[in-house]
Amino acid sequence: RAATRFCDHVPEGMRCETGGKLTGAPEVELSPFHIDARPVSVAEYAACQAAGACSRRAANRSGPAEAPAVVDWLRAREVCAWLGKRLPSEWEW
Repeated sequence: RAATRFCDHVPEGMRCETGGKLTGAPEVELSPFHIDARPVSVAEYAACQAAGACSRRAANRSGPAEAPAVVDWLRAREVCAWLGKRLPSEWEW
């Protein structure tokens, strides 16, 4: 099965979602995808800002370095691009 083969090679720090038909939306079938196992941290977002890839607006830069960064959708998209990743689609979410 394709989902099983896809999930055999999960990048470090990510988990595999096998996809399939959505409960309550049988007309929607998701392909397998990888998603981060944890949210982007305050430290990771600060590194993105320091690299000039993430804007300095609308980010929670306080708290422990490992705490989740609080960002809006645009800033989340910036940090995902900087990390070479993407945000999940509405259906994946």
